[in-house]
Amino acid sequence: HIHAVNTLSIAVLSNGKKYVERLLQDINWVWIPYVMPGIQLAKAIQNAMHAKPDVIILANHGLVVGGRTSQETLQLLMHVEEKLKRKLRSTTSTNKDRLLAISKSKYRLPKYEIVQTIANDDLALKIVETGTLYPDHVVFLGAGPMNILSIDELESIINKPRYVNNSSVIIVRDYGVIVHHDLGENAEAMLYCLASILLRIQPDEKLCYLTQENE
Repeated sequence: HIHAVNTLSIAVLSNGKKYVERLLQDINWVWIPYVMPGIQLAKAIQNAMHAKPDVIILANHGLVVGGRTSQETLQLLMHVEEKLKRKLRSTTSTNKDRLLAISKSKYRLPKYEIVQTIANDDLALKIVETGTLYPDHVVFLGAGPMNILSIDELESIINKPRYVNNSSVIIVRDYGVIVHHDLGENAEAMLYCLASILLRIQPDEKLCYLTQENE
């Protein structure tokens, strides 16, 4: 089970199942609508196993593949991701000099450069200020809309401990993304995942967000 970014960028779409139907006609796969990870998801997968699938796509969650050997499973995984491959939208780079000058005592840049694209991509910003798309985002980056500030707003709150202590990731519109100095590797990986998915979403696509109850 993995959170493959091409698959996940489709699994969060309202028409995700129909999208997959066009592309995986040569594979025995099933689609499982979003359910709570844990016992509920385990039961849903158990029910789906009656179809003896080689691939399971979990809506708003990720991908499951199976095979007789590890090599066979890896080959199937790569085959699915290639079939569902989505082109990344182009973005422009950000000027991070002022951002770093304001925040470097309390924050740093994320580990992965692709994360910076969120700050100057209108569609990405619209999505993250709306809500969350999959459970691992909630676990490692928090529930609800992400923190999006202007550079002037950042300058005004950077010395307010209450805000800083509760904001491990801040997106500064048109300037970049900053994270707490002690942000963990799992959260860094989730930021990489998020940016990789957001850049695969197209403006005319309708997304399925997690509800507050889901979160």
